[in-house]
Amino acid sequence: MMPRKNTQQIRFLIFLLLAAFFLALSPFIHFDQQAVQDYLKRFPVFWSALVFIFLYVGLTFFVWVGPKDVLRIAGAFLFGPYLSTVIVWFGEMGNACVMFSLSHHFGRGYVAERMPGQMERLDHMMAGKSSWGIFFAKFFPVIPFRFLDLACGLTRISLKKYLLISAVASPLRIFVIQFFVALGVDTILNPAKLSVYLEQHPAIFLAVASYVIGAFVMVVVFKKKP
Repeated sequence: MMPRKNTQQIRFLIFLLLAAFFLALSPFIHFDQQAVQDYLKRFPVFWSALVFIFLYVGLTFFVWVGPKDVLRIAGAFLFGPYLSTVIVWFGEMGNACVMFSLSHHFGRGYVAERMPGQMERLDHMMAGKSSWGIFFAKFFPVIPFRFLDLACGLTRISLKKYLLISAVASPLRIFVIQFFVALGVDTILNPAKLSVYLEQHPAIFLAVASYVIGAFVMVVVFKKKP
């Protein structure tokens, strides 16, 4: 029987090779936004949403840079800001489950063995006030979702707890992105048109303004932390 130490090293090596492969694959994979929209339009809304979620989770697992942005843009134009927020949220939850599990299974044992003191402190922090740290990292655009999923997978936080925090923290962040994408470049880059739209929708203006201010503050705070 192979020693546990060797098994952990092999798992971690597989994890690194997968990460390197997926990152190297990304520049060679290209998706056309209009082609994605045209393909999804072939189905009724319910089925096109399911296909979208499947593509979102599947493609962004194998290709770590690129398709998620194209799919988000296509989803915003096809489903609108509100429905696309819900659909992307389901996709991100699937992504979080896959990425967290991948990191936890292949990397947790090796990293904990190589950095016992540091991992103990990190685990202690995760068991205490970690929930709020993860919440704010998910709520504001401080750390990309995918890298946060991988990083938290190396800690001893449970998948159930991580998914629960992610489910609560991520919707507003996703909505703000989908909202601005759905408005279109012409509106976003035109201050007059954007201001008129926000004046007509004060609740959205208040939510977006609060989020942007909060995001700015959190980015400054996180940059100051070691």
